[in-house]
Amino acid sequence: MPPGLDAVREAIAARCATAQGRRVAARMAPLEDFGQARVTLDQTGEMRALLSRRPEALALGEVADLQVLLAAPAAPAAPASGGGGVLTGPEAASVLRTLEAVEALRTALEGAGDDLPLMVSVAKHLAAFPALREALLAAVDRQGGVLDGAAPRLAGLRAELRQRRDVLRRSARGFAYRRRVAALLAEPEPVRLGERQVLVLRSENRGRMVRGVFHGTDGPDRVLFEPDEVVVAGNHATELASDEAEEVRRVLEGLTAAARAEAEPLLRVSDAVAWIDFTRAKALWAEVVGAGRPLLEEGGPLALREARDPVLVQRALAAGRSPASEVLPVTLDLGDAHDALVVSGPNTGGKSTVLRTLALAATLVRCGCPFPCGEGTRLPFCRPILMDLGGSSDGESPFASHLERLLSLADSCGRGALVLLDDLGWLTDPEEGAVLAGAILESIIEKGALVLATTHLGALRALAERRPRVANAFVDWDVARLAAAQGGAPAVVPTSGRPGASRALEVAARLGLPEAVLERARSALAGGEATDPLRPLLERLDTLAAEARRFAEEAGRLHAQAAQDAEAAATSRTEAEALRGSLQREADAAMESFFGSFRGSMADLERAGQGVGGPAQEAIGRFRKEADGLLGHTPFARRREDFGRGLKKGDRVWVVPAGARGEVTRVNHGQRRVTVMLGRMTFEATYDQLSWVGREA
Repeated sequence: MPPGLDAVREAIAARCATAQGRRVAARMAPLEDFGQARVTLDQTGEMRALLSRRPEALALGEVADLQVLLAAPAAPAAPASGGGGVLTGPEAASVLRTLEAVEALRTALEGAGDDLPLMVSVAKHLAAFPALREALLAAVDRQGGVLDGAAPRLAGLRAELRQRRDVLRRSARGFAYRRRVAALLAEPEPVRLGERQVLVLRSENRGRMVRGVFHGTDGPDRVLFEPDEVVVAGNHATELASDEAEEVRRVLEGLTAAARAEAEPLLRVSDAVAWIDFTRAKALWAEVVGAGRPLLEEGGPLALREARDPVLVQRALAAGRSPASEVLPVTLDLGDAHDALVVSGPNTGGKSTVLRTLALAATLVRCGCPFPCGEGTRLPFCRPILMDLGGSSDGESPFASHLERLLSLADSCGRGALVLLDDLGWLTDPEEGAVLAGAILESIIEKGALVLATTHLGALRALAERRPRVANAFVDWDVARLAAAQGGAPAVVPTSGRPGASRALEVAARLGLPEAVLERARSALAGGEATDPLRPLLERLDTLAAEARRFAEEAGRLHAQAAQDAEAAATSRTEAEALRGSLQREADAAMESFFGSFRGSMADLERAGQGVGGPAQEAIGRFRKEADGLLGHTPFARRREDFGRGLKKGDRVWVVPAGARGEVTRVNHGQRRVTVMLGRMTFEATYDQLSWVGREA
């Protein structure tokens, strides 16, 4: 099981209202059947919807643990009962309250609504027990007292017993008030001892009271004494109380027999209530941690969108902090364009968090439990989920233990499996470790499993350049968030499609390594003692990635600001439109400049990549595709696309590469190409090379 599952179980169990629900939560584990897991996940979703509409609908506080009451009764057997224990009055009352709560629960679920069919269907598991309920109502009150009408003799016995007790109390008080006796007492009033009324004497006066029965002591210097004058009345009251207790016992034996006759269906109802309580607790937990609604499928690709480790979310909430700003959101894909993802990046940057997040996500959906994630998250029913998260066996070398686990995983996995590997190839010579780990990783991929692996080894990062179904992902610090983080909390942002450097020197500096040692390490890197042919490329990619993100953010800001400023400053619709147009042109010009600068930087990087080799060029190509996708969703890019699709012969456009305006002479919208006449020359351009921004010719 993945690390953190126990913490999730405990958090869900804490939200259960019943003991049986807490037992189910404590045993929460991945289900082996896809259909059952899918239904269970959907039940949790419907429960969230029901609670959002009627948070008070599922009150379970009155539901007792019938498994305990019926399977292991507290009271011992009476000789006449034929074996088994007898329910006490309070236990019988708790059975009554449980039946009433189950009836209210069934009514609430039956009225859940046509759009919550699973919740409605759960109600059929909550059978009614009208005969047992009527028997309990006729015999006990809600606190567990047996009613006078529960047995024919009971009311008469109790009336006589009350009369005898009153006579006995008055007789004992009359004796205690005698002057000679009162002087001997530690307390002026008699006290009740069972069905007897006794006097509390000072111990030094014990020898002066000889006509009666002593019943031991009641603390230092206090002796309990029953005068002969009240002994007979006390005996009579005791006999009546015994008869009354026997009648009560017969009533409780009858109720116990009636309940045990329904034991099997009652325990089925108890199990159903436990499941409802567990599902309710999952729904409550899901709301607290901000869980999304992931889609569970029998097969197909895996897609995480803004997923967060629920254990880290719980910790942030417990500390009063915002999970959105503190817990790394993970977005990744497996099983579509690639089956394996090799995650690299700096120490303490979040690689293990990515691994744990996916491990918990894949496990929780098989448990029928949602987790914090964004819209579009979908997971296949991964079985088995195999993990190597480090550690070693006692008496065994860490590397040997690591290698044995990898080999075991490779033997156990197949199509449909999810394999999660942390620090792949560690604890040995980096070159040999990478070769071994790479070979094992390739064998796992060939068996059809989905794989997520973290590593610092450059050779493993380069594996994605050789294998078409393997891709790199890089988890890096968000410098702005890191600067704002409190207490050294990690601030990270994931990127995909490329490997990343480990940033060991930056991490060491954050952890307080002496500057002299850091400087020596930097000198060694600069002098070539430790080289990585991908390092310059990765640094350039880092820079361009930051530029792409900045361009996308700036595009949104400029366009939003243009509309906002126009509305705020204009006093009429005409002025507003004019000002908005002016500001829009300024924003478009700024973004055109941004895009031009980025295209130039990208061209420089592609030329630099030609000298590094094929794998580097492939990495640059993937990054260009990623950056184009990012920038292509900006408002400016969408306006450019609409502009291109609207062009027709005779329109005048600005040709960005030529830096001039010309006239459209031919349009091919199918290929997104336009022919433009520039003076006496023609220019074949794509939509991306044309703009409405630029000075007039």
